[in-house]
Amino acid sequence: MARKRANGEGTVYQRKDGRWEACLILADLSKQSYYGRTRADAVAKLGQAQEALRRGKPLTSDRGQSLRVFLNEWLETVKPSLRPLTYRYYNQKVQAHILPGLGRVRLSQLTTPVIQRHLDTLAKALAPKTVKHCRDVLRTALNDAMQWGYIGYNAASSAVPPRVPRHVVQPLSSIEAQQLLGAVRGHRLAALFTVALASGLRLGEALGLRWDDVDLDDGHLHVRQALQRVNGEWQLVEPKTERSRRTIPLAAVAIEALQEHHRQQRKDELKAVHWDRAWDGLVFRQADGSPVYINNVSRTFGELLRKAGLPVRRFHDLRHACASLLMAQGIPPSTVMEILGHSNLATTMHIYREVSIQAMGEAAGVMDRILGAG
Repeated sequence: MARKRANGEGTVYQRKDGRWEACLILADLSKQSYYGRTRADAVAKLGQAQEALRRGKPLTSDRGQSLRVFLNEWLETVKPSLRPLTYRYYNQKVQAHILPGLGRVRLSQLTTPVIQRHLDTLAKALAPKTVKHCRDVLRTALNDAMQWGYIGYNAASSAVPPRVPRHVVQPLSSIEAQQLLGAVRGHRLAALFTVALASGLRLGEALGLRWDDVDLDDGHLHVRQALQRVNGEWQLVEPKTERSRRTIPLAAVAIEALQEHHRQQRKDELKAVHWDRAWDGLVFRQADGSPVYINNVSRTFGELLRKAGLPVRRFHDLRHACASLLMAQGIPPSTVMEILGHSNLATTMHIYREVSIQAMGEAAGVMDRILGAG
């Protein structure tokens, strides 16, 4: 006598039209069908449904909402909790790269093989880092879909984006740092580069700094917001993460640079034909009182590096330089993590590894001198 199939069991077979169908047997002996272009697609969807049953989650059918409908709903739902640039970043990846290839796929039909094929297609036209970002955005959205009970598992979690070459951190040595400070001395943005190097601020954090956040007498500054330009308008936004909101002790060199900057800013205000009062209180401003443009900072930084005779670097490398200089002096990575506002110690330790490599190179030189090598 044939055994009756239990709730949650299923069968998989190929249809006459070439598609594969996976049938899930439910408690009332009714069936729920899932379809795929390949057997692997159908099996993956069957597994997703079986996992949903085990967790007591509602099942979705192949006639459920499309990924396009879900992602647009998701974007509107998460928008209030995101920083403006983060929302714009998510929306751009969804509209430009995810939906054109996957938008018509029903949410319940979205499997790892389907997503993997799409990522492989994107990799033929886009940079590896862009493809990885697309996978990350989709994975974040599908995590929420799981929480909302729409799906039983996250198909993007197992999809593999192309390998992204890791940016090699080239922190300034102590001698190079001194060369840079010599080159910026007297420049109207000297304090910006000095504070970034001595305190490890992100560019948005530095440009969003207000005089109310700086205590030059006590020698501290408070990171409470960041400046962003969104759709052509300046906005002060929340720091990048909760750990980014922090208090940082100021080195004497940074205090002196900020004191001189404050005096110069008062002179700029008196000389200006028009002074933008909307941004009164910001530490770093242009000659007319408006916020400093990021592109201007990058261009100026490049000019100052050339003046100092130093290789090309990004402004963000000042943040790495701060970390490496501190750790080279024996400051614990956990303390450096707090100063930089890293979300986890792994990020700090990556910089620490670069410092260790430099230190090992110096150690080899010391050994040569000890052993008398030429």
